Amino acid sequence: MFLTPLTLSGCGWVDSASSGQSASESVIPDVYLANAGAVSIEEQQTLVASMTGSNSTLRGWQWTVVDGTSRSCESIDGFDYSYAESTLLAACTDSTDCEINVTEVEGQNTALFNISVPSLRAPVQIDYEVISTSLDGARIIRTQTLCALAINEAPEAIDDHFIVLAGEERISLAGDPDSLLANDHDDVDNRNTSLSVDTVPVEQPSHASEFTLQSDGSFRYVPDDDINVDENTSLQDSFTYSVTDGLHSVVASATIEVIASNAAPEQVSLVPDVLLTEVEEDLTSSASVDLANYFSDPDGHTLYFSIDRDALPETIETRLSSTGLLSVTTSDQTEGNWPLSLMVTDGIEPIDSQVMVYAGADWAGSNRAPTVTDINNTQVSGTFSYDVSTFFTDPDGDELNFSAIGLPVGVNMTSQGVINGVQDANNLGHWFVTVVAEDPDNASANDSFILLIQSG
Repeated sequence: MFLTPLTLSGCGWVDSASSGQSASESVIPDVYLANAGAVSIEEQQTLVASMTGSNSTLRGWQWTVVDGTSRSCESIDGFDYSYAESTLLAACTDSTDCEINVTEVEGQNTALFNISVPSLRAPVQIDYEVISTSLDGARIIRTQTLCALAINEAPEAIDDHFIVLAGEERISLAGDPDSLLANDHDDVDNRNTSLSVDTVPVEQPSHASEFTLQSDGSFRYVPDDDINVDENTSLQDSFTYSVTDGLHSVVASATIEVIASNAAPEQVSLVPDVLLTEVEEDLTSSASVDLANYFSDPDGHTLYFSIDRDALPETIETRLSSTGLLSVTTSDQTEGNWPLSLMVTDGIEPIDSQVMVYAGADWAGSNRAPTVTDINNTQVSGTFSYDVSTFFTDPDGDELNFSAIGLPVGVNMTSQGVINGVQDANNLGHWFVTVVAEDPDNASANDSFILLIQSG
C-alpha cells in the first residue's frame, strides 16, 4: 500500500510521512485526473480523485507546486479570473488554516488521492508536477491543475427587537451594539461588499408618525402621538427590511415595543479580571468572560454589550459576541495590564463599566483589583453628604481614587469617595449612580445605587 500525504500551505508545501490512511477498493472517485488536465474542487470540500491515462497504475506519486503560466481554469464552471487570487495564501479566508491536502490512498487498479481545500475568499489556480518512478526505474512526470472555487453564500440577517418610549423618538446609530446590522453576518468573499440596508423598507411600521432607514443600519422611529400605554401595557409594532452584500439580498424583521417607562440596566457584581498567562513564541493565550452574568435589566429587556479597546495594545485581540461573551487572546509575549471599557444598554439607557486585562506571568496577580460590597440606596434632602468609600476595599492596601457616573446637577463626588450636594428643584427624584474606585495600577471596582433626593 502506498500513501503519500502532501500539504500545500499558504507559505509553501510539506511532503510528509505516511499516515496509514487507506481507501476501500469499492470507492467511486469524485473526479478523474487526466495528465495536463484541470479539475475543480469547492472550498471546504474533500473529494476522491482517480488518476487516468498511461502510468496511472503507478504508486508513490509526489505532488510539487510549480508556477503555472496558462489559464487552465478558464473552462471550469464558476472560476472567474477577474476576482481570483494568484496565491493560496491570498485566497484563504483564514491565514492560519490555509492548506490544500493531497493524500495518496490505496486503490484497486489506479492511483487514488484524497484532496481537501480550506475556506476561501476567492478562487485560486494551483499547478503541480506529479512525479513517480516506473518499474524499470524511469522518472514519470505528469502535470495537474487544481481549480479551487470560493462559494459565495447569502448573508444571514437576524430579526431584531427594540424598545421605544411613548412620546419619544428612537434613533439607532450604525455603531450601536443593537443596530440593524450589528447581529448580521456574511461569508468572507472578494465579491462581497459590506452589508447594507435598503433604505426603502419592505414593510413600513404601522404606528410611527416618522420612520427612516439608512444604508448603514441606522434608523429613526417616532411613535404616533395617540399611542396609549401604561406601566402594565405596551404596544407592538414592526417593520421589515432588506439586507444585501452586493450579490445576495435577504429579508429580516424588526419588532418595536412601545413602552411607558424604562429603568436602566444594573451591574449585579464586579466583572472578574481577564488573565492571560505568559506565552512562548508561536503560542497563544486566551481567556473569556460572559459579561451577561454580571449585569441585569430591571424590566427584563435584552441587554447589548460593546467595548472600547483603545487602551489595549495591538498584540491583544478581543472578540465580543452579541450575547456578551468576551474573548481575549494574545499571541505575543506581551506583558502589562490595561482597563477595557464596557458599555451595557437596553437600547435606551446605557451604563458604563470596565474589566481589567492582565498579560504575562509577571503581571497576572501582581496587583489585585479593589473589591466592593453592595452600596446601600440612600434618601437625602437639604445639604447632604454620603461616604461610599466604606463599601470599597483594596486587598493590596492601595489608595483608591473615586469617580461617579449619573450624579444630578448640584451634586459632586470627591476623589476620596464622598458625595456632596444640595437639594434643589433641579435634582429632586431618583438617580441611578455608578461609583468607580480605581487603584494606582488602573485596576478598578464599581457598584451602583439609587440616590433619592427629596424636598426638605
